[in-house]
Amino acid sequence: MLRAIRTRLELKILLLLIAVLITGFGTFVVWQIQSESETLLQKHQEEVRLFTETIVSGIRSVMMTGKAPLTYEFLNDARRNLKFGSLTIYDRFGREVFLREGEGVIYNVDDPILRRTLESRAMISTMMKDGEKDVFTRYEPLANRPECWRCHERDHEIRGVLQLALEPGAIRTTSDKEATRQMAGAMGDVLASAFRTIMLGGQGEQMDTLTASALEIPWIQRVQVYSKDGYVAFGLETDDIPEDKILEILETNRTAHHFEDVGKMLRLFIPLENQERCQVCHGAKFPMRGVMVIDFKSDSLMRYANDPSKIFTAALQATTFEGFRSIMLVGRANSVRYFVDELRAIPTVHTLHVFDNDGNERFLNPQPRMRPQLASFGEKKENKPVEFFETKDGEEYMVRLSPIPNEVRCYTCHGKSHELRAVVEVSASLNAINAEINRLMWTSVGAAIATLFLVWLVIRVFMSTVVIKPVQSIEGVASK
Repeated sequence: MLRAIRTRLELKILLLLIAVLITGFGTFVVWQIQSESETLLQKHQEEVRLFTETIVSGIRSVMMTGKAPLTYEFLNDARRNLKFGSLTIYDRFGREVFLREGEGVIYNVDDPILRRTLESRAMISTMMKDGEKDVFTRYEPLANRPECWRCHERDHEIRGVLQLALEPGAIRTTSDKEATRQMAGAMGDVLASAFRTIMLGGQGEQMDTLTASALEIPWIQRVQVYSKDGYVAFGLETDDIPEDKILEILETNRTAHHFEDVGKMLRLFIPLENQERCQVCHGAKFPMRGVMVIDFKSDSLMRYANDPSKIFTAALQATTFEGFRSIMLVGRANSVRYFVDELRAIPTVHTLHVFDNDGNERFLNPQPRMRPQLASFGEKKENKPVEFFETKDGEEYMVRLSPIPNEVRCYTCHGKSHELRAVVEVSASLNAINAEINRLMWTSVGAAIATLFLVWLVIRVFMSTVVIKPVQSIEGVASK
């Protein structure tokens, strides 16, 4: 009977205390977890805000110096120091710009001929199948020359391999004269692309590196770049072309190649448009930037007609190599992938790959990340930062989008036709915060269980001392 009474009393008191603890302690725990969560989120939010504002100010400052290409270095340094998330820059159309350093690499390419080239350190040519057609392909080692040692180790004899194949039937003519012009045009496109890459990399003052390197190509006699005013901007200032001739080319041939036979030379004029990407440094006032002039040795070009696939591939590969080398020597290695990407768009090029000496393919341009909804940012007169949460691959992120407006001081390079220049996105993972919240929750649950256990022990002692023993004493007295 006493045991039953004791058990009922224990249960009643325990249930009463549990109800009080759940109401009081539980409410406190919930409030504490919510308070801690809000504090952690606010701290995280403040870190994201400060980092974003720093990036926006940094980009604006770099741009205002007129050295837009240095933005790559600034952003890559910022990404290396960003421990809690990722940094992405979008243009006004919602397309990513300033891609991350190290992206665009395919590791351990499975290509037996590439391996043979790396092992033998000698050029290997072969016929490769492309559907039903055979494509002549050259694997050319890239020598690790002394001028490369200032950036690269000198332990290796070669830096990598350049693979090039031309489109089957790249030279589509029965006329030797027309064939040589097509080949000269393709080689000129490569040098013009290298010129643009160096200029866009902010190293225009070192452009003579390219014009001098191009003269090492056996088929080329002269490379000069003339300004929009008709004077020599880059290249040797000997046997200059009259200013009137340059201005005439700029007036009549703004996009197409222009050829002239000059004695034993085939002269190629390549007009250089003032593209939007050039206007960052040069402004948008003039439609043309200048003209690249290349003199080819006609006799050397005529030999291509006998075997255009093999000889032309060698010539174009040599031109590509000099462009590649010049970009490297002016310190713009991170711009090479844009150079390679432009060359892949040349109609005569079928395949172009660059491998390092470990057999990894480099200088690929991955598909940029997209946020199409950002296009509407520029339609708003008062663009303000936007914050939201999103889930990627099962992981929750806090995202802040901060617009960079097209201010009056930006008009010199970017014009005034749009309200928005770019959008900075900082995406911070909430894994650490969620883990901390879970830790607090489980700590509280553990504390609650421990508290209940201690309360139960106290009740046992309390019941034994205050209730059971007095009742037993009363029962003993009553029985007497």
